[in-house]
Amino acid sequence: MFPIRHVRPAVLGLACALLAACHGGKAVRESPAPVADSAPAVSQPAPDDTFNAVAWMQTSAEYAALTTQVYRNVCEALPAAVADPSQSALIGGEQGGGFESLPPAVIADIDETLLDNSAYAARRIASGGPFDPVAWKVWIDEAAARPMPGVQILLDCLAEQGVTLAYISNRNHEGERAATVKNLRQEGFPLPPDNDDLVLLRGDPRGVDADWSEKGARRRWVADRYRVVALLGDNIGDFMNGIATSIEQRDAMVRDHADNWGTRWFVFPNPSYGSWEKALLYGCDTAKTAPGRCRHQHLRAD
Repeated sequence: MFPIRHVRPAVLGLACALLAACHGGKAVRESPAPVADSAPAVSQPAPDDTFNAVAWMQTSAEYAALTTQVYRNVCEALPAAVADPSQSALIGGEQGGGFESLPPAVIADIDETLLDNSAYAARRIASGGPFDPVAWKVWIDEAAARPMPGVQILLDCLAEQGVTLAYISNRNHEGERAATVKNLRQEGFPLPPDNDDLVLLRGDPRGVDADWSEKGARRRWVADRYRVVALLGDNIGDFMNGIATSIEQRDAMVRDHADNWGTRWFVFPNPSYGSWEKALLYGCDTAKTAPGRCRHQHLRAD
């Protein structure tokens, strides 16, 4: 604002007259500043938004450091796991008996474990829409997902240790498999040009659970052929079945297998999506309560 140095009386008088006329000749009083309500708003929660999650995954040095750290931790654990034929990373009878003589393998999820799909998420943010299976299929068909930061560390040590990499993903077997295999191969992931048997997607007839999203049957298919020495994923369903339950039950599942995390099981950070989202709505009567309110009620303020 520029300072007012000189105002002629005639001009000042005219301004006052005009201002009074606009208010019917009444004196103009400055309205008091609104007093901020000390109580939090209790109306509808703010709309959910994945911008921060996706921006963090794409731009933060910390995300790249974390994924690199996980791959390095896998490689540090591999020599002992490969050397001990009695060791398996599978639970619940998924490995089966007589596995000691089988060659070693690592089972990894694909999305946000080996391949980075944050570009698809960025497109959804730009379009203002939620997850869209049609747009997701378009993205998969592009075969344009990039390798996760630091993944070459994993690929190098698997080759050095003579460990096979098996891929178990909840991309769809029907209609998405060919593009997925293409994406993996063109980014240098180990898949023989004449054999893609170790890519097992949701609905693969070689291993189907009652809930097609669960991976136990596909892990068993791999375990019939390999001794599984490590599991990698961004979702606890990449390690065990029965995850479609409450937050409390999922926490208990993590605690019950505490010895496996960082030794046989290696988890990647994914704040953008996952089964944790459905857990926020577990037991929520969405016919009576808005889903957004059900999600927000799980936040702690203490």
